Amino acid sequence: MFGIIFDPVLAMNQKSANMKNLIFIAILICLFNAGNAQTKLQGIMIEKAGGFHLGDTVTILGYKASTGQADAQFLIKKGLDYKPINFSKIKLLSENIDFWDNIWFNNRSSEIITGGWDTKIRADLRNDATEFISNLSKNNLIFKDELMEDYLYQLVHKIAPRKLNKETECNYTVIIMKANEVNIFSFDNGTIILTTGLLCDLHSEQELSSRIAGEIAKLVLDYNVLNVKQQILKQHATDFWVGFSEVASSALMSYSNVKYHTNYTGDDALIMTAASAIISGFVIESIGAKNTQEQLQKSNDIINTYMNSIYDKWNHKSNQEFIGIAANVISFMAWQQFYSSNYKYCIELINRLESAGIPSEENYLLKSKIYRLIYNTDEANYEALECIKRAKSLGLNKLIDLEKEEGLLYLRIGNKEKAKQSFHQYKTGLEEMQAKGENNTDELHWVTSTIYNNGLL
Repeated sequence: MFGIIFDPVLAMNQKSANMKNLIFIAILICLFNAGNAQTKLQGIMIEKAGGFHLGDTVTILGYKASTGQADAQFLIKKGLDYKPINFSKIKLLSENIDFWDNIWFNNRSSEIITGGWDTKIRADLRNDATEFISNLSKNNLIFKDELMEDYLYQLVHKIAPRKLNKETECNYTVIIMKANEVNIFSFDNGTIILTTGLLCDLHSEQELSSRIAGEIAKLVLDYNVLNVKQQILKQHATDFWVGFSEVASSALMSYSNVKYHTNYTGDDALIMTAASAIISGFVIESIGAKNTQEQLQKSNDIINTYMNSIYDKWNHKSNQEFIGIAANVISFMAWQQFYSSNYKYCIELINRLESAGIPSEENYLLKSKIYRLIYNTDEANYEALECIKRAKSLGLNKLIDLEKEEGLLYLRIGNKEKAKQSFHQYKTGLEEMQAKGENNTDELHWVTSTIYNNGLL
């Protein structure tokens, strides 16, 4: 809980005297009726004003900051009207208000009370969120990793333990999207989309928490709704999702979690390319998630205030623990970079896992492939073989692809005896998989031909 209802971003432009008064009186504010979607405050009249008498208990629904010569005011409902009353005439009860309720109350409450919730726009944005997630799922663009997902939800609940102040009840939802782009954006209903590219670009829990806090700030400040309202011509929902499907359809293909006993295929690279195209601007702008420089500056100021005042009170994961949680995402992205021929970044990702002491057989296999593809020196060939040796020593999984890679390397350096041994082990592994129902006829044909053509019978 954050005990002062004082928005430092808003206050920067207020007179010093007003700032002091606001801080002083704000210490007394409490959250009223926490079960409702909207933040409400309670106070007692200390002067007669707006038809209320001295000693009356009032429910405060909104706040208008001081502007020019006008004092800050609270909006209080009386009958069908909302009465603006200077906050100096009200004594607020108790204290402790959630950090994000504080931001919402200072920035959005007055406009919501006087102008309404923009019901139609919010309904459209909720439908957009549903359609977007449905299309991601249909096109295999959601990255599933329960450990990473659970970790993200833990962070979200730590950062924002209360529900959003919205017209309808909104819980936070976190989706990891397969995409090379480093991006995070959100829908008005609390759905936060993080890309695999973003998760691999971050190196610590603090960096990730800051990015999540930034999206929560934008949601609390209603940027999606405000931006859509400002659009002169908003893309019609039907046209929007037709466009989405046309782009995403190129990613719709048969996909197996286990193909020749590795977890990644070249098909993923095509999926990632399509995903990046989807979020490259059209989607984000349509849902109001493309922010102005002024909006970004304000949300950044709020992030800095949050990280400096609240974040440090947590118990945090170490950087090594963070990499351990993100390991599957990093491995996945390494394969995407490999199939996209971005070998430098691929090696960087694998090195991060090695530095953390958690490389897998697949990581070493991938590193060996890169050495074989971009070099043909004795040093590189033997370093690639060393990667295969390290992979086999782990003994975590029986990864038969290692035998194929090893066979290719031994052929390259002219050691046919060891190449023969590796390829025959690879062929045996494929036959065992085929006996269990795996369709790998093409690969069996390749290894059989390779053995025969190179005199390895």
